[in-house]
Amino acid sequence: GTNPATSSTKTTTPVTIIPIKIVLSNGFYTYPNTAPITSSALFNPAHFASGTTQYGDAMQRAEFWKYTSATNYHSLLGTPVVHPQAVINVPASDGQELTTKSGVKVAGINMSYLDSVLRSAGATYPANTLPLFITYDTVLYKGTVSSCCVYGYHSAVSSSSGNHTYAYASWEVSAAFGANWSDLVAPSHEISEWFNDPYVTNIVPKWTSPLGKQYGCSSVLEVGDPVAGHAFTVTNN
Repeated sequence: GTNPATSSTKTTTPVTIIPIKIVLSNGFYTYPNTAPITSSALFNPAHFASGTTQYGDAMQRAEFWKYTSATNYHSLLGTPVVHPQAVINVPASDGQELTTKSGVKVAGINMSYLDSVLRSAGATYPANTLPLFITYDTVLYKGTVSSCCVYGYHSAVSSSSGNHTYAYASWEVSAAFGANWSDLVAPSHEISEWFNDPYVTNIVPKWTSPLGKQYGCSSVLEVGDPVAGHAFTVTNN
């Protein structure tokens, strides 16, 4: 969006949602339903202390409340265009079927493998568009399964046509990892972080949080990380 200290205009970023069917080498697969996401407060007005608006915009207005409280400043996501379902056939070396403590079976994927696929795909979308890749009951691990679990992330990639941002998130059922890690938790987490640091270059003073000890001491502006695993309910307008 524009600078809230000098502008009170409304900015809208186009969004394309790409639902992904994950197919593991043993035949196990998962695929998402995008309807709960497109109808959510990520793209539709809901009630927040900073106004009746989308979730990401409400966060931005609250962060810059000194400037936005008396203005019509908004940074919105456009009505998402839902891409036809894509299919990723994960090789055995980079994915396996996992069973959570609650007994739910999920797809586990090596994060570096998945990102190599998504980075290439993300660069094919216009630089002014946010591609949002969505999976269902899928978790990522860093190198080995012992370094699990990541539910989403956002990043950027450069191409001859410009700098492209993209985000990935998995929709988890409540029975898989508990209510605080289910539903829109991962998508809303990544959307809010994308708003604040789309190119993952926004360096801030090092921070730690007792609510997000897994992130250690970080100097990256990741606004969702300090409250990871703490969910709240939003009422749509």
